[in-house]
Amino acid sequence: DNSGTLKYVSIRHGGAELAPGDEINGLTLGAVGSGTVIENIEVFANSDDGIEFFGGAVNVKGAAVAFCGDDSFDWDLGWQGNGQFWFSIQAEDDGDNGAEMDGAKPDDNARFSNPTVRNATFIGSGPGASAKNEHALLFRDGTGGTYINSIFADFKSKGIQVEDLDSGLDSRQRLEEGDLVLTNNIFTDIGTGNQIIFEFLNPTAPGGDVDWLEDYLLDNNNENEPAGFSISRLPDGGLDPTPLFGGAYSNVAGGVSASSWFTATSFRGAFCADGVWFKGWSALSEYGYLSSSVDFEDFGCDATSSTNSIIAEENGFLLAPNTPNPASDATNFDFTLPKSATVSLSIFDATGKFVTNVLENERLTEGDYTERFETNNLSNGFYFYSLRTGEVVLTKSFIVQK
Repeated sequence: DNSGTLKYVSIRHGGAELAPGDEINGLTLGAVGSGTVIENIEVFANSDDGIEFFGGAVNVKGAAVAFCGDDSFDWDLGWQGNGQFWFSIQAEDDGDNGAEMDGAKPDDNARFSNPTVRNATFIGSGPGASAKNEHALLFRDGTGGTYINSIFADFKSKGIQVEDLDSGLDSRQRLEEGDLVLTNNIFTDIGTGNQIIFEFLNPTAPGGDVDWLEDYLLDNNNENEPAGFSISRLPDGGLDPTPLFGGAYSNVAGGVSASSWFTATSFRGAFCADGVWFKGWSALSEYGYLSSSVDFEDFGCDATSSTNSIIAEENGFLLAPNTPNPASDATNFDFTLPKSATVSLSIFDATGKFVTNVLENERLTEGDYTERFETNNLSNGFYFYSLRTGEVVLTKSFIVQK
């Protein structure tokens, strides 16, 4: 079924209360068919869920959900469509799950939710937030589904919760039977530390030992890796959700054919290093949340855009090891540009959180450069430094030891 087209639509400040505790979602898709085209959609500061699917088979490419009062994404009643390039960020004082996913009513209905989502980036409320913000991913009511090549960061409580009932069909059974799949994803800064935190909804149920879930996640390439985000939930230009280094450009699952609805990518998460697809038309961009240094970049990016060190160095971009390393009071960063470029040189801590810029959007000509960086304000520990131009991202590590 074709219900039409929605492209470049920003839905802002919605969510009227129909009854106490019963508000309207930002975008509700009820039994919408796969002939419908929905691309580049934003839901900003909605009182209830951002986007909710009730059955149907609609596909959504490019969805940004920001600062909603309940879940960012929600599916139920047998939705069997696709999603790609999904982004969410939640406020510190309001918001629940990154995604709440239900299968069917009743749970063992023959048509249960079983969508595929690739390249999502979900940013929670932060480990110390006052918001409920329970899970990045909550699977229940016998839902199936797939998350692949995605990044989940900064959630207050848990990364994953999977329903495990005393009896009857549940989401754990879907996981064991291959109808629920989590593969090649990154979890970072979940709960009180940089870890994957996971549990079964009912750990006292038969077989409810979380060791099985841990083994499943690790066996399917789910990792703790820094992504290099710059996170801000204020309109101060501090939000940069493009991953600058780390696992976002490694261990990427393929399996996308040329005829597929999905866009092939060489990165995990909703964005490559070159920019974001909601730049210029969204509330996040218009209201000043997004960093001015982040450019517009369409879905997927060019294969050479999410550049690794081998590609960069073949083209003449070089980032040398810093000296001295370990650094006590200061260290030097040396790099080479084969041509003129707009350059940023940024520092990140061991978890991938942005610390400061040594250079920010400086226009430099071809040549060799040395930037001296004072480390007096850094605590002892492990850090990354990342050189970024419009074409490349090069990253190396260093140690501060005073």
